[in-house]
Amino acid sequence: MINILILESDTVTASDLASTIRGWGCSVVGIVKDHQGVMHFCEKNKIDLFITETRINSETDGIETAFILQEIYHVPVIFTTVHIDKATLKKAAKVDFMGYLIKPYRENDLLVLIRLSIIKYRLVEYEASTCCGYFYDIHLNKIYYDEDEVVLTAHEKLLFLLLFHKRGALSTHKEIDEVIWNDTFVSDEARRQLIHRLKMKLPYDSIEMVRGLGYKLK
Repeated sequence: MINILILESDTVTASDLASTIRGWGCSVVGIVKDHQGVMHFCEKNKIDLFITETRINSETDGIETAFILQEIYHVPVIFTTVHIDKATLKKAAKVDFMGYLIKPYRENDLLVLIRLSIIKYRLVEYEASTCCGYFYDIHLNKIYYDEDEVVLTAHEKLLFLLLFHKRGALSTHKEIDEVIWNDTFVSDEARRQLIHRLKMKLPYDSIEMVRGLGYKLK
């Protein structure tokens, strides 16, 4: 079971978030309100994933806390925020985060980021699952179609699993860039080439382009 620590200043929001995450079979091992609480908690407990607000009522904000936590414990991070100004985004870019959710966000978007964190960082093992005729066995970290393995590179597999866990919903260009390349700049051409390579390796035309927006599995 994956252990998640939440940094959230609003008690009601934190409680609702924790309840949702526990409903997905993950363990919320702590809910804290400030930087000091995070560091004190991590000195005595092991966490697998850190979900934090970007701004909190603390001398050290959520972004700085996430950066320090990664430096010490190498923990993956998901940001939640109401702030999308350039200064906040620039500051967040120094953290190797899995995703940046703008409040109010859809619960399914958070679930996708948690699952991708599990896959990318090999945190724990989830049950195998199916979508659009594909079968993903997380125990073996392999993808199958009609019992035949689909062999992909690391980036191709991460892209496929993003589309897979969205269950036919749209994955935007921004989501793809954040998951595959984190905070590194990537051109539209590089993204298109990755999509093309993935399409060529799938057994049928599985990826639908939504012009100007993104891609989804069909």
